[in-house]
Amino acid sequence: MEVDSSDMNSDGGRMLDDTEEPSTSEEKLYFMDSSDLDGDKDEEPVKTISPSTSNNIPLMRVVQSVKHTKRKSSTMVREGWMVHYTSKDNLRKRHYWRLDSKCLTLFQNDTGTKYYKEIPLSEILQLDPPRDFTNLAQGSNPHCFEIITDTMVYYVGENLGGNYQNHALAATGVGLDVAQSWEKAIRQALMPVTPQASICTAAGQGKEHSK
Repeated sequence: MEVDSSDMNSDGGRMLDDTEEPSTSEEKLYFMDSSDLDGDKDEEPVKTISPSTSNNIPLMRVVQSVKHTKRKSSTMVREGWMVHYTSKDNLRKRHYWRLDSKCLTLFQNDTGTKYYKEIPLSEILQLDPPRDFTNLAQGSNPHCFEIITDTMVYYVGENLGGNYQNHALAATGVGLDVAQSWEKAIRQALMPVTPQASICTAAGQGKEHSK
């Protein structure tokens, strides 16, 4: 009996040791696997998503900025602040206008390259004095002249009334005088360019040939 009890104790001790050892090893394996798996799950989305978001978004911004930026033209005729509203929006807006030999560009300010609207001179059908006041907002001052295109009418300037000149307001694009000067400049830009030099040269050559 004593031998059997000692054998049982020794076997029992061995069974406890055997059961404890696998449990400790399983626990170690479990914690290692869980930490490794969690780490892989956390890292995989960062590696796959972050490059796409960090690369595509700036590219979209670059494309948008390219579409609405323009350098100052070397053939600029006139520049300055001017106000206008349109046949589609009666809210009067102020922009920095630049007129060159090909188009009229409405910039957001006088220093940057971003612009609000570009009106090619080839799309301007005619310039008219102020005639159409149907789109004028109630209580607003009338415009000074109209730029008519195929798709829109631009009501340019703001006539404050009276014959006085306010240079401070004119610098902001308000007043009859500054609007009339813009109308004159646009009319001149719309006029066809006559190659006077080439005509004179051809006439001179014709006379010499006749002699």
